[in-house]
Amino acid sequence: MEQKLVCDTVKDLLPLYVDHLTSEASNESIDAHLAECADCRTALTQMTEQVEVEAAPEVENFKKYLYKSKWSIFYWVMGSLAIIAIITCFIVNIAVEQRLSWSLIVLGGIITAYLPVYVAIEAENHKFIKAVAVLNGCVFGLLLLIQAVVYGVMGIGSMWIWRIGLPIALLWSAVVWVSILCHVCFQWNPMLALSVLCFLAVPANGLTNWLVGDYHSMADFTDNFVVNGLGDLMIGVVFLIIGLVFQMKRGKAQKERV
Repeated sequence: MEQKLVCDTVKDLLPLYVDHLTSEASNESIDAHLAECADCRTALTQMTEQVEVEAAPEVENFKKYLYKSKWSIFYWVMGSLAIIAIITCFIVNIAVEQRLSWSLIVLGGIITAYLPVYVAIEAENHKFIKAVAVLNGCVFGLLLLIQAVVYGVMGIGSMWIWRIGLPIALLWSAVVWVSILCHVCFQWNPMLALSVLCFLAVPANGLTNWLVGDYHSMADFTDNFVVNGLGDLMIGVVFLIIGLVFQMKRGKAQKERV
């Protein structure tokens, strides 16, 4: 009976013993008892073993889950609305012209707007770069679709896609990707990357107007530079100054950590 009472007492004290809440004198008595009692040692082992349970999601992962869930609802709703709009355009187009024409351009425009957003939400990493890449491809596809529908199906205009459309799209894609590569490859902050975008926009805008045929004299070139190029330069300088300040602060913080 005495041995059982001692075991019951020790087992009652074991939770406090495991949490290191018992006194040194109690610890000595418990250790002495555990050295002789196999039953209490088993109880201690069971108490200290890690119980395998399903781990609760970490707070950060749970936040990401909520974020993706919120955006998933958004693009499913927007996708449903887009499908309704496309079907409506198809019905009106067929009813009026007895064929699909301009409604195909509407379809291409909706896909161009929707697909990059979907990629940005679903991508695990490099969301912005992947979204821009998808948008880039969609824009080229949309231009080809517009040319095919307007010229091939509706018989309007001329074949401008090779002379104007794709060259201008390639030009501005290059401007955007150079600024993105400066941010990714050289670890420039977004402000510096935006300054590169603004500076490159000056010659890109001039080449765009040249391809379109807006330049008939030197005055046209000067007017375009004053209206567009000068503004791009000023904005680029502002972004450059802000970016350099951020870059110096980041360098200073890194030196202090070292």
